[in-house]
Amino acid sequence: MSAYGMTGYLENAGMWLGNLKRELLWHPVGFSRRPAVRRAPSWSWASLDARVGFAIGSLGDGDGPLRSPKYKFSLLSVRSDLVTMKAMSWPIGRVQESDERAWERASFPYDMMLPSGKVFAHGLLDLDNRDSILNSPGILTYVHVAGDQHPSGVIVHSAPTRGSGAYHVPEVTRIGVATIFQTHGPLLFPDVFDHGEDDVLYISQ
Repeated sequence: MSAYGMTGYLENAGMWLGNLKRELLWHPVGFSRRPAVRRAPSWSWASLDARVGFAIGSLGDGDGPLRSPKYKFSLLSVRSDLVTMKAMSWPIGRVQESDERAWERASFPYDMMLPSGKVFAHGLLDLDNRDSILNSPGILTYVHVAGDQHPSGVIVHSAPTRGSGAYHVPEVTRIGVATIFQTHGPLLFPDVFDHGEDDVLYISQ
């Protein structure tokens, strides 16, 4: 199912294709848990038993560089549980709970660090690491979705490859959301774009 020009309802996710860019940035409010029986892909709010919210704060037109088409998020396709998109992304070298007690950090209590150790984003994990996802083998990546709000992107976990072949799709799961902006708009790490890549990405679970 191509995403272009379509506004159809995605029954497996409880979301609207025409608004999927914004809806991908849902976040749990308060306690959350996975249901005993899987009912939706990880990128859907319906994958959790939780109250959910969407934009925590607006940044107006966003940070200047993010208005460039170069950094524009594009939804390429949605096929069953597989979402394919073109977006900027950054590798996450380490995640740790912040020791800051400022009220604004309550919404994003985790520091996301580049492999160099620089904090470039503040994050919120869907299960607050009760699933020990931060200790699981695999790769963490921040995928940038929107330049005008908090949260601005999703955090995905890529599990180690268990097979091979042209049709093998690695397991890539959404595990949270994050923002690369300070409360009132400036980037947390001004040189963040020197460390990102613009590529075709997907969430497969």
